[in-house]
Amino acid sequence: FAVTVGWSIYAQRRAARDADDLTNGLVPIALKLGQLRATQTTLSTLVDGIPDERDPLSARLLLGTLVNVRHVKLLETRAAIVSLTQSGSVSTQLIAHDLLTDIDTIGAAIDTDRNQLDKLFAAMESADKDGVNRELVTLGALEHADDGVIHQMSDKVQAAMDTLSESSEKRTVRSIWALAL
Repeated sequence: FAVTVGWSIYAQRRAARDADDLTNGLVPIALKLGQLRATQTTLSTLVDGIPDERDPLSARLLLGTLVNVRHVKLLETRAAIVSLTQSGSVSTQLIAHDLLTDIDTIGAAIDTDRNQLDKLFAAMESADKDGVNRELVTLGALEHADDGVIHQMSDKVQAAMDTLSESSEKRTVRSIWALAL
């Protein structure tokens, strides 16, 4: 009986740690990624929908604001991931290190986008329609690629959350059955 109770207590503690990893680690990351993804999707959509009669100043203000918000959301997401690398279980820390690599890759890609935006704004201000269209095509492809990478990262976090939830639930059920029998 003592072995059964001891194992049950261990399983319950492990389930509690898993719940803590979800609540304080993966869920905040998922929320931050959702905000980053929403900002990125909005930016991608606006780049696709810039009209032919462009007002360089309004385009610069709108896109520039979104780029700045995206940068802030990227930093917030990265901070949440770094927080998880310093706490949580070993398996969750491994997931967090993998996510940290992904978010740094996204950050590097976003830096490339900023250069393309500067080229777009320069073409708009010089009224170079061919240059604007060329930069829009290039920038649109970059923005959609960034959106895809963020989406994949979001899917990875969701899969980790599902796995952690399922294993925690199984441990809880096993410990209850062990106590009942």
